[in-house]
Amino acid sequence: PAEPLCRSSKGDIFITTRRDVYLWHSSGSSVEKISPSEGIREITHSFMDPDDEFMISIRGNGLLVYDRNAHRMHRMPRETAERVLDRLDVSAMYMDKSGNRWVGCFLSQLMLFANDDDRSTVKYWHFSDYREAVSGTVTSLVSDDDGNLWIGYNNNGLTEMSPDGNMILKGDPTSYANSLFMDSHKRIWVGQYSGGLYLLNRKTGELENKVRNEITSVSAIAEDHQGRIYFAEPGDGFSQLDPQDMKVSHYSSIARHSNGQWLSNEWIYS
Repeated sequence: PAEPLCRSSKGDIFITTRRDVYLWHSSGSSVEKISPSEGIREITHSFMDPDDEFMISIRGNGLLVYDRNAHRMHRMPRETAERVLDRLDVSAMYMDKSGNRWVGCFLSQLMLFANDDDRSTVKYWHFSDYREAVSGTVTSLVSDDDGNLWIGYNNNGLTEMSPDGNMILKGDPTSYANSLFMDSHKRIWVGQYSGGLYLLNRKTGELENKVRNEITSVSAIAEDHQGRIYFAEPGDGFSQLDPQDMKVSHYSSIARHSNGQWLSNEWIYS
């Protein structure tokens, strides 16, 4: 699986469940549970930047970052711009091609953390729901090859927004886009909270080509180097899709960690 499943440059993979973080070591094929520096109420999202910095968001309590040396999760320094998120419920994070970090929160809040030209400091901007009254939660984010941002909500369908904050398109209002992913062929895949995996028609905002009727929820999507699509099904492992023939292979058991428990019994969030 590729970076959206939080794979480091060394090939190690971070697996996030509702309250725990596991690190799968590619060299020894072993799974290690990572301890946080404080109690975790609920993990709402995980994220890996291009510099291999892994972080998780805690419901109502901001971000924690992985310390490679101590093998623990800890708070970011007080002077960092991201500390503005300390009392917010972060529900989605995404880094665009320019290195800017988009953060979606509950109650439709969307923030942009943008690097200065010299990349020495980070500033943030707050979009308080962009010219329209929209309720709900930002559930997923992805930018397309035109630089526009697609935003998924839990009760208001998909929205396409230009980099300057202008609304371009409001998609299918019945879609709960639990996860969004653009593959190497520039296709955007939509994993629904209830209803399966779809392809997005970017011109109309409609969802097409439903995959597997029995899927109840898709929490994360990724692509490997052969162009195969992987999607996580909370409580039921994950599946592999070949877009050429739309054939799906399901894996109900993922990995066994130190206490012998199979991670397929956990809710895989990312």
